[in-house]
Amino acid sequence: KGEKPANPHHLPVTHHISLKGHDKPLGAIALDQKGSRLITGGWDHMIRFWNFAGMTSSLRFFHEFDPMGEFHGAYTFNEICFNPDGDLFVLCRAHPQPLLFSREGKELYEFHKGDVYVAEMLYTKGHTAEVTGCQFSPNDPKLILTGGKDSTLRLWDLDRVQYRCKEVIKTAQG
Repeated sequence: KGEKPANPHHLPVTHHISLKGHDKPLGAIALDQKGSRLITGGWDHMIRFWNFAGMTSSLRFFHEFDPMGEFHGAYTFNEICFNPDGDLFVLCRAHPQPLLFSREGKELYEFHKGDVYVAEMLYTKGHTAEVTGCQFSPNDPKLILTGGKDSTLRLWDLDRVQYRCKEVIKTAQG
């Protein structure tokens, strides 16, 4: 039983740092495409922002907030993703409704929740179960795909997100 190598995958790592800020494990992280801003979501129910360009030797986050407000502690975070422009991000929490934020952390929109009493998932406005992941289109910063435990993928157009998702793809028979 030897020691594990420091870099078992032989990645070209030239520098490393340890960022300390959450009291509990991380549930989600996202790095913008420029590599200048990192957002972390922890099991401590806090979202923290790290700005590498302006970071001091303290290695501290520069902004934090609790996106759950009065429901603090009710949900964990599954995924955070930036749009290609890096000016928006979506937070997928253990809930049917992802949240859309500005780059600075201002909540812009809560996605629609689907009606759990509608048997056909194609006719609901949104997810009916926990959303587990999301990804912005690399070609259109206004399109985002979400996937949930309701066995659907949903394509959202952020110009029309207040109405309903644009398209539903069923991934399994329920």
